[in-house]
Amino acid sequence: MALYEISEDDVARALEGISVGTDRYGRNEVTDHRQAGRYGYPLKVIYNEDRGRVTVITAYPLKRERKK
Repeated sequence: MALYEISEDDVARALEGISVGTDRYGRNEVTDHRQAGRYGYPLKVIYNEDRGRVTVITAYPLKRERKK
């Protein structure tokens, strides 16, 4: 987050986002297209959720789409 100067508020907004899925490691991920104007690309947040507690692993501007 510090590398891309992403604020905690922006991450919190992304966690309320629309596009939610899981990555290949089983962690939760959300892509927030609403913040693309601010960072130049959609904001991607990888996080774990355990017993109602959310732990953010990383957040970064998604520079390209993931190949499936």
